[in-house]
Amino acid sequence: NLDVEKSVICSSLLFPDHLETFADILSPEDFYGLLHKNIFRACLRLRKKDAPIDAVTVAPEVSKNGDTSKAMVEICRLDGL
Repeated sequence: NLDVEKSVICSSLLFPDHLETFADILSPEDFYGLLHKNIFRACLRLRKKDAPIDAVTVAPEVSKNGDTSKAMVEICRLDGL
């Protein structure tokens, strides 16, 4: 369900501590939407680096997969910017 995927990503961006819980039960492959999969994967990579997780840090991380403008628009939309 894309709405659930959006909720998980939004929650991860707004409350990065929640990502720990999500990471225990979800993997990027659990996401149907490719863009959501790449955003979640980027959040997990940042978490491993102990880096901040927010729209500013996640967008460049997602762009490493080649998703640039679409990712930024989706991240900003989900983050309420």
